[in-house]
Amino acid sequence: MTPRLSLTLLSGSLLTFLCLTGSATAQTVSPATIATTPQPTVVGAVSPVGSMGEVTIAILKRVNGKVELLRGGQVSTPLAGEPLQRADVLRTGAASSAGISFVDGTTLAVDAASTVELRRYTFQPERGQFDFDLYLQRGAAIYSSGKLGKLAPAAVQVRTPSAIIGVRGTRFHVSAE
Repeated sequence: MTPRLSLTLLSGSLLTFLCLTGSATAQTVSPATIATTPQPTVVGAVSPVGSMGEVTIAILKRVNGKVELLRGGQVSTPLAGEPLQRADVLRTGAASSAGISFVDGTTLAVDAASTVELRRYTFQPERGQFDFDLYLQRGAAIYSSGKLGKLAPAAVQVRTPSAIIGVRGTRFHVSAE
């Protein structure tokens, strides 16, 4: 069975995409149009630094049920208000969820039985440096663009095991099986 990716735009718009052997970019288009582009390469990731010297890219705003945070090989049970860093992995259990708010105002609502990795994040508008790379290994999430998606939509990628979605400043639901 081929891995599937389902996307439903909350605005009601149709999101059409094509999963290729390499990578695919999805954008809001008419049903007759499928857009594909090579995966962009973004170098460097610099974000605000937290009080302990770690790079803080987001805050865990909401935790419901069993949620685990994997960081540097360690597993912890995070609380709301926990700072998140690049390469953090968030896992939600059955009947559980989490809400993430990134530095630029981007939000991610992570559904039950999901695994999300915060691969790369840069939001430095004064230097023109932007990067957002999120990997949804399994489960579902609702993404809502913040300033980064509006200023540099080409820098935003949401990946799943079967596709890469290039976000163009919108809000959508993504799931990976």
